[in-house]
Amino acid sequence: MQIRTTALVIGVAGALASLTAPAHAAAPQDTAPRDVPAVESLPQGPGPGMDCEECLDKNLEKYLDALLKKEKAKYSKLFKGEKGDPGTPGGPAGPAGPAGPEGPEGAEGAEGPEGPAGKDGAAGKDGVSGWEKVSGTYTALTAGGNDKNVACPAGKKVLGGGIDVASTDYSDFGIRASMPYGDTAWRGYVQAGGAAVGDQWAVFVICADVA
Repeated sequence: MQIRTTALVIGVAGALASLTAPAHAAAPQDTAPRDVPAVESLPQGPGPGMDCEECLDKNLEKYLDALLKKEKAKYSKLFKGEKGDPGTPGGPAGPAGPAGPEGPEGAEGAEGPEGPAGKDGAAGKDGVSGWEKVSGTYTALTAGGNDKNVACPAGKKVLGGGIDVASTDYSDFGIRASMPYGDTAWRGYVQAGGAAVGDQWAVFVICADVA
């Protein structure tokens, strides 16, 4: 135990005075038993051949016990130890608390910037290719009905067609049919009479490769 030497010497001196004072100088006599050593049991001074320092060294513990038993609150401050080292900071983490209530929905954010253009897709198949017009041979109209068909080249489909009549008198003939003939040809039908007989006419068809 570390003792503050100066204060201890002063305190012990005062305490000795109070412990060894004559009975007639004390306060009114208290006859109740007290748990302190009798004055007679404490050393009264240096023994034979003993100086004060040696006396104090030999009897220090007894004096201190007597002081503390008599007035502990008054003298205990003489025996304070050194301040201890600080404890290790931060104990172990406690358990997680319960989840809090869900907060309100936030405001809608601002619109973000336009993203980069995507890659070009693969080329699709051609819908129509190889377009061509096929014309039939011009022949003279005969009196009555005149019927012709013009076919597309092999593998191609008909897209459209028509009839051409080279005449100066359109009142003497009539086109009765101009239509696809299946899906690979075009049909033309002309009714002629009067001045239209002998006029030239032909059928044509529009064809293409269709995927």
